[in-house]
Amino acid sequence: MRNKSNGRKYAAKKICKFDKNNKSTKKLVVEERKILNQLTANRHVSKFMELYEDNNEFVLVLEHIEGKDLLNFIKESPELPVESIKQII
Repeated sequence: MRNKSNGRKYAAKKICKFDKNNKSTKKLVVEERKILNQLTANRHVSKFMELYEDNNEFVLVLEHIEGKDLLNFIKESPELPVESIKQII
């Protein structure tokens, strides 16, 4: 998603409130927000920007980081050198 006023890109993570398997979705969203706020110094982790909520879902708005996501990076490089892992952490 893109901010109309400044053109900056953001990522949005939508989480359904009505997960049949998990009755404490709000608690998980609050915990994820807390963890993201604790990781703000790590340049490899998107910074938490905003949390929106409506009747059906939560939307976490995160900083958009250009490049590959971690899952695809790992799939393409199954045996990561120690130096690469140190850079990610």
